[in-house]
Amino acid sequence: MKKIIILLTSVITITFFIAGCGGSSNPPDPKTKKYGEIGKYAKSVKPYRAKEASDKYIVYYPEGHLADAPIVLFLPGGNADIHKHKGLMEFIASHGYFVIGTTESGSYSAGLSNNAFDKALASAKSAHPEMDFSKLAVMGHSQGGGVAFPVMKHFLDGGMYGNDKNIVISIDGWFAFGMDQQDLRGLNTMASFIQFGGYRGTGTDARISLTISNLINDPNEKSYIVLNDKTEHVYSTGDLNAVLSKKDLLKPIIALLDYKLKGDMNAKDIVFKGYADTIQKVNAALPAIQPLPTQASCRGDKFNAKATIDNNDIDYCHPENYK
Repeated sequence: MKKIIILLTSVITITFFIAGCGGSSNPPDPKTKKYGEIGKYAKSVKPYRAKEASDKYIVYYPEGHLADAPIVLFLPGGNADIHKHKGLMEFIASHGYFVIGTTESGSYSAGLSNNAFDKALASAKSAHPEMDFSKLAVMGHSQGGGVAFPVMKHFLDGGMYGNDKNIVISIDGWFAFGMDQQDLRGLNTMASFIQFGGYRGTGTDARISLTISNLINDPNEKSYIVLNDKTEHVYSTGDLNAVLSKKDLLKPIIALLDYKLKGDMNAKDIVFKGYADTIQKVNAALPAIQPLPTQASCRGDKFNAKATIDNNDIDYCHPENYK
């Protein structure tokens, strides 16, 4: 009887172990990357501090791990210091990226930002020829999220950077200043949008991002991710310790970069999950456009942006016109 009890106990134990591990189904791969966690190069990340004052840009990079490292360019919001996003830049670098940030927004123009990035990339190419300059991401927050599009155009037109794989990530972004319909339709890049504040947003009219998304040609290379109602417009700022708790933001950013620039197909579901449903819910949550003389965000009435976008032929209040 004692032997039977021991045998039954062994069977139950084994059965419980198998059930807990998923039985005959595929168990989680222990090597599966956790995109929202700090990267494996965290201890190697260094800043180029000497570049901050003289050259108008800062760099975070994984020292000793630059072979084939893609480039990520980062733009903060209008009148915002790039150092407010140093935590996010350092986090991205920990995943094996060479991250360059600049504060040179140039009053709704990409010109000064392009000049700073030109200088930074030339320096990087000279110092670190082992990096992969054919893979480029341009990402930004708020005004920087809109200016990211003309910055990407600048480098794709130049033909020296991002000519193999490229992606724009607009974080709670604004207008694509300096770009008309033809420019956006001809921009051969993946377009990705991360919206804060739930489906209604944080006050920046989602029609702006929807318009840019509709004008970008390739429907299979678009991503639209919405974070919850409690994420405010400044959610992406802070030092490394502050941003590490924001896994809902970090996870899609690294998934987007790894999918597009490193060919990581495990990230694909994160990148494109629920895209059509998300777009539908964002459209349903759009507030009414206020008639003149009341200010409307999508017309650029706020922050004196109207005159600048009026120089282009894009009606940001009606994204449905560009499907």
